[in-house]
Formats: sequence, structure tokens, C-alpha cells
Amino acid sequence: MNGILVLAVLSLLADFTDAQITAWDITDLTISGTNGATAVFTKTVAVTETSTAGAAIVTLTATGTGGSPVINYAFTGTGNPGSVGNIASVTSGAITLATGKSLDYESGTSVVFVVTATEQSVASGNVIGTATVTVNIKNKLEYGQDQYGVCVPDGSAAGTVVGTYKASDFTSPETVTLSSDLTPGTSDLTYDTTTGILSVSTGKTLSQNTIGGYKVTLFATAGGIIVSDLGQSIVWVAVATCSGAIQATAVFAVLAMSFTTAMLF
Repeated sequence: MNGILVLAVLSLLADFTDAQITAWDITDLTISGTNGATAVFTKTVAVTETSTAGAAIVTLTATGTGGSPVINYAFTGTGNPGSVGNIASVTSGAITLATGKSLDYESGTSVVFVVTATEQSVASGNVIGTATVTVNIKNKLEYGQDQYGVCVPDGSAAGTVVGTYKASDFTSPETVTLSSDLTPGTSDLTYDTTTGILSVSTGKTLSQNTIGGYKVTLFATAGGIIVSDLGQSIVWVAVATCSGAIQATAVFAVLAMSFTTAMLF
């Protein structure tokens, strides 16, 4: 009986003395100093600014002792600035963007998270591993809107301006190159990559009976020393009698029916 009791005590002690974090997985991380229970990292690849809830930011994985221990992850009290990050599962070190939050390059070019890792075999509150990780934020070129809806009067002649669409949010001294893709594949509309003006092409007249709508995909590509991520927007152009209710519903009714029909032919 005494022997059994001794073995039980030794086993319990082993749970508390052997269970510990020995290192952290450095995949996609650059370490500063020594990789041990406590470590400091920088995410190798910057994360593009976003406001999409659940977007991946960084994953921290601790290495425990013996076998495959279950490890719980949590932010320290000050380790999640602005509550921008979210650890959806306590047993996963995956940090994603919290609902209602955003990573915005203009607001801050980096965010620093501090995460603890605790093996479940260790008494609650006994923190045995801490990782500090800096995540750099990458700028993204942006148009005023992700999508635009425009009604252009039936019979619009060459030179009629549909609208002006230029990307902004670029960082000097980077350069921005604009381009576009027109569907259907006609030359009815022209996008001036210098001024950002979208207009009816020379020698063209828009006819609702011929093509009731167009989809113009705009691209903004950065170059130079600081390279922002690609910016993109879509301009939905409906050809119709643009007055009163038609003007107000051009984006929805006209594009949903006239444009979709036109695309099939």
C-alpha cells in the first residue's frame, strides 16, 4: 500500500516538474535571442491591412515536454493591444483578426502580441511559456469603394465620362500603375490610367439594345522602394434611361437584369 502511495506522489510531482515549454515553432518567424520557454519573435512576412474578421494574423506553437501534451494559449493582460487579435481555440496558438477590428497601416505599421502557453497537466495559473511576437502590417492600395454602380444614359456618345476612379493610400516614394479589364471584351469604354477617368471610347456610342451593361475591373499596382499590395475595385456600368427611379436603382435592378442578360451574348 505504501509503495502505491509513493508511486502516486512521484507521478503527481512529475506532472508539475517535467511539464514545461522548451521552445516555440519558428515557422514564418524570425527569432531575436534564444528560443526557449520565453522567446521574442518577428513574423517574417508582413500581414496586409484588413478589416475581415477571422483573417489570419500569426500562429504561435509551443513545444512541450514528452509526447504530445495539450497546451493552452492565452494573451497576457496587455498582450493584445486594442483587442485586435482573437484566439478562437484555447488549444491553438492561431491568432486571427477579432470581429469589428482592423489592421490599418495608417493607424500603425505593426502590432505586438504577448501570448502564454500552459500545459494542461500543470495547475491552472502556472504559466510556463511566453512568446512576444511583432507582426508588421503591409499597406494595401485602395479605391474609394470596393465596388461602384453607375447608370449611363442610353445613346451616350464618345467622350461621355462615366466617372473618375483612382487608387489612393500609397506611400511615397512608391509609384502606382493603374490598369483595367473590361467585360464583355469590347472597346466601348476606355480607362485613362493617368487621370483615372473612365469614359465612352472614341468612335463608340453606347446602346442598351446592344449591350445593357459592363463590368470594369480596376487594378492598382505599386512599384518602387516600398511596395504596397495590389488594389482592386469593380465599376458596374448600366446603360439605361437614367432618370428618377432608374437612376436610383441602376446599381441593383438594371445591373441584375440588363447586365446579366448582356453578358450571356
